[in-house]
Amino acid sequence: MGERSRWRKAALIAAPFLVVGACVAAFIPRADPDPIVEDGTYEVGCFGCEVSAGTWETVGEHRSNGMCLWIKRSSPQVSRSNELDRGQVEPGRRATVELRSGEWFTTMGCRPWERVS
Repeated sequence: MGERSRWRKAALIAAPFLVVGACVAAFIPRADPDPIVEDGTYEVGCFGCEVSAGTWETVGEHRSNGMCLWIKRSSPQVSRSNELDRGQVEPGRRATVELRSGEWFTTMGCRPWERVS
């Protein structure tokens, strides 16, 4: 049996295992991402990012003297030209933000943000 035939046979044997493994991995439940608990600016959805794409929610501010402020940007630079959306959350009110991969999210004075979907 030639070298090419051995590799072809090995590939034919291994291929079903790779397909089955990929299918099983697709159905393994992922752990919920950690909440966003600190003020700051976060990159969304990159490999190793602290914030994943999805719908995030918070309930109001955590300071007694101010509101919760959030900003979505298309880049990390602070500029009105790259601002996609912004909002303030009054005490006791709920805010929901849809974050997409490649965006940047800034939060200031908010209670923890939890990913809801």
